[in-house]
Order: sequence, then structure tokens, then C-alpha cells
Amino acid sequence: MKKLLSCLVATVCIALCASCDDVIKSITFDELPSKAKTLVSANFDTKDILMVQSEGLGAGKEYTVFFTDNSKVEFDNKGNLTEVRMFNKPVPDALIPAQILTFVKTKYPNEYILEYEWDKRDKNEKYQVTLSNRVELSFTSSFNLIGVDVDD
Repeated sequence: MKKLLSCLVATVCIALCASCDDVIKSITFDELPSKAKTLVSANFDTKDILMVQSEGLGAGKEYTVFFTDNSKVEFDNKGNLTEVRMFNKPVPDALIPAQILTFVKTKYPNEYILEYEWDKRDKNEKYQVTLSNRVELSFTSSFNLIGVDVDD
């Protein structure tokens, strides 16, 4: 009986913890971390913000800024940029690491970056960009190219 009760309590605790990560709520632009507000204000027209959301709690909290043209920008709990997805226009150059920007402009001079993602949760910490021709490029944390794929 004690084992059954322990299993039941453990299951309920796991379910509650899992649901905490999915807390999504609309917030105001001013509720973003200051680093995120500064980046958005410097690179986008804040009049075009459709909605701002926070997701999760504590250290796992993430923020997303949605724009009227279907573009979006995502940040971690400290306001560090983690992802930019533009809709039919380039990601602002200032948001792309210089090494990646130089690589793209040299190897793909007729294309521009539509999406940029920085995955620091991966222990190898990598960057990924999607070009206007739907080619995906993956880079290591030291900006070495490690993959080329075509997004379907």
C-alpha cells in the first residue's frame, strides 16, 4: 500500500511540475527583460508589435515577441536572443554573429537570412540559419560550418 501511495504521489508531482513549464501568458513589452527590450527597440519598429508572451517559470522562462507581419523574436529568461524568424525579409544584420554573416554573404551572395537560432541548451552550443532559398546552415560555437540541409 505504501508503494502504491508513493507512486501515486510521485506521479502527481511529476504531472504538476511538467504543467508548470507550459505556463503561457500575454505580457506587455515593458515586462520583457531590459536586454530584450533594448534589442527589439534597436532593430524593429515597436509599433509593429502584435503581442508579447512569456512561457514557463523561473530559469526556464522564455519570451516571444510577435509582429504584425508574422515575424517573431524569442529570448531566454535573461533577455538573450535565442531565435529570430522573419517573414519574407532578412533578419537584421546586427542580430547575426559577424562570422556567420560574412560566411553567408561570401558563399550565398544572392540570398539573405530568414531565420536565426542559437541553441545553447545543446552542450555543443550551435547556431543555425535558414536562407531565403530555404538552405539551412548549422555552425558550431566557434562558427565552423557543420551542416547544410534544404528545408522542405
